[in-house]
Amino acid sequence: MIDTRLILIEGLPGMGKSTTSAFVADRIQHEGLQASWFHEFSPDNPIALAVLAGFEGTQDWALPDRSLLQWHVLRQQLLCGSTSTILEGRFWQNRAAFMFLAGVPAEQIIAADQRVYDSIATINPVLIHLVPDDPQRHLKWVFQERCLAPGARPPKMWTDWFVETFATSVLGKSKQWQGFDGVVEGCTQWLQICEQMFVHFPGPKPAVRDPHADWDRTYRAIEELLRILPAKE
Repeated sequence: MIDTRLILIEGLPGMGKSTTSAFVADRIQHEGLQASWFHEFSPDNPIALAVLAGFEGTQDWALPDRSLLQWHVLRQQLLCGSTSTILEGRFWQNRAAFMFLAGVPAEQIIAADQRVYDSIATINPVLIHLVPDDPQRHLKWVFQERCLAPGARPPKMWTDWFVETFATSVLGKSKQWQGFDGVVEGCTQWLQICEQMFVHFPGPKPAVRDPHADWDRTYRAIEELLRILPAKE
């Protein structure tokens, strides 16, 4: 297997981050190695969930870098062990996405992303980016499938929560993002920044397009990246 202690899974909601993470953890364990997988909203995730409000109403764009301490701690823990950790959604979706919604300039988001990478470079992180060919079609499907928003108090429909997150953000207000169309426009712009961050990511990094269309193809691409023998039928 490839020499890595950290595998980062990124993609829009509904792209298959959890499915991919579960597959990666299972395949690593079948190689006789140790793997731990943290769901995006797991309370024990080593990287704390960011809060959008923390990035709004400030010109202190260094604010997200305060989370670097958590990445430093994680790096030290993984260097001292033999376990490969799989994190979904905490590298981009958790921090960079909130910076984007708070109106932070793209170059500042990319620079902050690079600082996070630099803090974990010694554990050879791998990035798997799940990308929709048609964001509008994908989001329409997600809006039909999703129910309650994770962790929302009081409980709230996921679609309402997602629309509200975009519409009430600093960037959403300035762009007048409303309803489903506003979410599509926001996610499309966000994916453009993701493409730039993906290009700047120095480590191993497949961009898997529309994984739902062919999970066998997706799994084979991931096995090839991680240098794991294909699972037996």
